[in-house]
Amino acid sequence: HDPPLHIVCFDAPAVAPDRPAAPLHTILDAVIAGGTAWLSQVALDGRPALRACITSYRTSDDTITSLRRQLVAARSDARTRA
Repeated sequence: HDPPLHIVCFDAPAVAPDRPAAPLHTILDAVIAGGTAWLSQVALDGRPALRACITSYRTSDDTITSLRRQLVAARSDARTRA
């Protein structure tokens, strides 16, 4: 059996050239503090990235949409504080 890839790595790029990207550790901490998702931080080619590992058979499209909303909110909050 060849399982599908269930790990996704990504970063939070800047919205505009004059606005720097939000610090990933701030986004990570906010999502974890929400208590509904857990992510980790890794380095890919020397650059920081966030990693989501989706392994539960109960994961649905709504679950992923919720995670995306949490990431967008955390990114926005982190930029506001910067």
